[in-house]
Amino acid sequence: MLDIVNLPEHRRVFDSLLRHFRNIDEVIGLFVSGSQATGEMDEQSDLDLGVVLDSQKIRDAVWSKRWNWATEPWFHRFDADHIKEYFVIYLFEPCVKADINLYIEEDLPGWKGGPFHLIWSKSDRLEEWCQVSNDKVRRENRPTPSEELLIHEDERLWAWLVYVVLHTKRGEYYSAAWSFADLRNIVEKWHAYLQGEHKFTPRQFEQRMPSHLTGRFATLFPQPTRNSLKKAYYNLAELHEEQRREIGLQLGLTWKISKYGVCKVKDMIGEI
Repeated sequence: MLDIVNLPEHRRVFDSLLRHFRNIDEVIGLFVSGSQATGEMDEQSDLDLGVVLDSQKIRDAVWSKRWNWATEPWFHRFDADHIKEYFVIYLFEPCVKADINLYIEEDLPGWKGGPFHLIWSKSDRLEEWCQVSNDKVRRENRPTPSEELLIHEDERLWAWLVYVVLHTKRGEYYSAAWSFADLRNIVEKWHAYLQGEHKFTPRQFEQRMPSHLTGRFATLFPQPTRNSLKKAYYNLAELHEEQRREIGLQLGLTWKISKYGVCKVKDMIGEI
């Protein structure tokens, strides 16, 4: 991974953004998140900038001028209000993406969006928020899921697997492929559990995943065809069985679906 100091285009755009917002008297703080905060940026990384204003009135005023911010040349920009308010995305020349969020102290992001790195601040409250959030990120980095949740997710996976297998047997391939994401999400979440991660994140998964699992996880994106779905169901069942064995041994769990039930579901897959 490369830090931003080794990414001249990112550095140029970032410095321009900092200059612009620091020249606004009512800006009381600037911080970064994502790969900038972790020091893991590469050429494809986004810039994730948080701008903190001293009042709601000023935030609205700065937001109203977002199409005229004095920054580097850009080729596209758009409001990301489908994600949250006061969030605009700029695509700068040659191809640097910047996610710019406007905040006030009363609605700073929660710790799950961290870690954060405070670039500049006029407020002790911002420094406290950053430290508390990052401490929480470190404490929660290796969570232990509840036994109740794990048992429920295991029950749900096998039930959903029967559901999509029946749809596949009816020839409803598109419907089955579309709903397969719900099954894959459980296996991905359990993979994160076993890796000691707070949650599953798809970013750079190929680099973080053990090499022997790369091909197996790739099959969990089936095409809406009988053979592709059948292969995906089989590999998902195999992966999940391995996961439930490992987690079951670690936590001493007794699963609600029996070995017979698992074999029954796998036999149904074989009949597709």
